[in-house]
This record gives sequence, C-alpha cells and structure tokens, in this order.
Amino acid sequence: MFSSTLNQPISGQQWSRKRTPSLRWESTRNWTVHQVDVKTTFLNAELTEEIYIRLPEEVDGGTQVYRLRKAMYGLKQASRAWYEKLEDMMTTSFGWTASDADPAFFWRETTAAGYEGVCCHVDDMLIGSTVLANVIELKQQLGSIVEIKDSGVASYYLAMEVPQFEKKHTPMDTRQLSAEDGDLLDDQSTAKYREMTGCLMYVCRGTRPDIAYSVGVLASDLGGCRDDSRSTTGFAFMLNGGAVSWRSRLQPTIAEARHVKQSSWLQLETIKEALWFKKLLPNLGVIDEDEAVKIMCDNESAEAVLRSPRINEVSKHISRKWNFAKESVALNEVKIEHVSTAKQVADIFTKPLERQKFEAGRLALGVKAWPV
Repeated sequence: MFSSTLNQPISGQQWSRKRTPSLRWESTRNWTVHQVDVKTTFLNAELTEEIYIRLPEEVDGGTQVYRLRKAMYGLKQASRAWYEKLEDMMTTSFGWTASDADPAFFWRETTAAGYEGVCCHVDDMLIGSTVLANVIELKQQLGSIVEIKDSGVASYYLAMEVPQFEKKHTPMDTRQLSAEDGDLLDDQSTAKYREMTGCLMYVCRGTRPDIAYSVGVLASDLGGCRDDSRSTTGFAFMLNGGAVSWRSRLQPTIAEARHVKQSSWLQLETIKEALWFKKLLPNLGVIDEDEAVKIMCDNESAEAVLRSPRINEVSKHISRKWNFAKESVALNEVKIEHVSTAKQVADIFTKPLERQKFEAGRLALGVKAWPV
C-alpha cells in the first residue's frame, strides 16, 4: 500500500457530497473560488466539418436542407468543438495556459495574485484567485463572448455542496463478508441495489475516500481474502492535510507469488499517478518541475523491487512495462520512503477497520466533521 504527501498546500474550499462529512482542503492561499455556467454550451462552438440536416416536415422550411454552422446537442463533434472554442478563448483571447496534465484546467501566474486556476467541466467552470478583481475580470471576459450564468462564490458543484457535514463512526463491520451472507435479491431489489451502489461510488470517488473499501465490497468484492483482505490494494495522495487522489481496488491474482503481483500493480498505478501530479502541480506553483514526489510505502518487497537493479526468480516474470517504475525512482522523479504499517494512511482502502483505527485513518485523509 502506498500513500504520498505532496509538499505544499493548494488553495482551498471545503467540499462535500450533500449531507455527508467533507473532504477538507485547508485554504492557505486564500483563494476566492467562483462558479460560472455557460448557457447553451455547444451552440457556442463553430463546426469545421460540413454537416447538413433536414428539419422535420411539420416545421416551417422542413423540406429544405440546411448546413450546420454551430454545434448541436447530439452531434459527435459537439464536445470537441466546444473545447476548441473554450481553449481558444482562454489561451488566445485571455492569455491563460492549458495544463499539460489536464487540458480542462487552465492556469496563469501574475505578479499581484501569484498562481490562478480555472477548472472546467463541460459548461461548469470554477475560477480561483487570491485577487477577487481578477475573478470578476475573467467572468466579464467570458460574458463578452458567450452567455454565462454567474453563480458567485461556489456553493454547489457537480452534485457536491460546499460544505455540509454530519457525524459517523465506521461504515463497515470489521468482519469479512462471504458469498453466503444475506439473502438473494429479486430483480426489482437488485436494480435498486445497483442504483444505490452507483450513487455511493460517485460519492467515494469525489469527496469520501473513507468509504472506498466499503463501496468496493458492496460492488461484489466477495473474492477478497477472508483472512486479511490482501486481495484489495490501494493508495492515497495527500496535499495540505487532505486526500486529493485515491484508489481502492480488488486484485484478482492467484495465491502463488501474489505479493509480487500486488506490488507490481501498486508500483505501476501509484507512480503513474505521482508522475501526473508532478506534471500538474508546477502549474500551480505547488512543487518545482525537478522536485521528486514522495511516496510512503509499507510493503518491503515492493520497495526492494523498486530499488534493486537485479532480476531474480521472484521478479523475473514481471512485464517490461513495470520497469518504468524503477526508472522513475532512478531518475528521482519519485522518492520512495518507508512507513510502518501502523502509520500507513492507505490501510483504510484495503480492509475493514475497528472504530478507533478507522477514525484515525479518516482524519489522516482530511475527512473531518465541521463544527456546527
């Protein structure tokens, strides 16, 4: 299991799924974060392809064939055309830069405000800066080109409220479930169960890392080892006291040499995520481009494989694609440090914990009950 601490604090708001405890990211840069919605988003995008349509006969002019100049909802090209329009506005017209790590994130650095950021999700945009006038200016610039709805200070974004809290203890009993537990559901109950599990999956991926393991079990992780849950592995990336990326995943491996295969998956997935953060965070001034991302590991066999240049009987079966992880360590792109299992934050993703340890792990992830 891996966890990673990214060195500097990022700007903050306190985010939460409605009526749940929040994943809290402390605000140390005092960013003001506003939300903007672009109205009739796709209709703002110009098409470069020649696309023709015929209107329904009951509509005036229905016998005519028309060439589309703007994107419409339902066109395969619509999303791409809108992004090209958005990128042109943000980069060419307004002077921002699209991040190499995520093309939907735009950033810039100014003398007065330092680093500023705009996060886009189709028609929803979050604008963050220490200077309120800069936020207002960008909203005015956007409004001069496309029609927008100014929602002011962000309070509800992608089905998440800011903030909303409630106390809880632990989401799951410490005993492992088996395929024999419970009763079979009928078709109607099965559909409802899947719907509810899907809702929980959205929550755990967005703001609730502490329920990731439990949701994985609800999504039929009944192949897990009943003794110690070692078939479930995970990692968490921490920034300024809060988790910003996490993973909890079932490992469908055979018992023989399983620890090596788990270590290989963890190396690959964790280091891939670390390298993505290494690409993204310099856009926010959080780390330098040549700074290594620190990864805390409690798996000694994984550490040994990463640091050793030798191929032995245990590791020789690992595919060449895993070797890039060792190169990342050798090039000082990531830095592996040992942490005891007792202090490993990622334990909360791999097994059901008793209350005291669960609450400690939840607190370590930055999920806190906000004082009322």
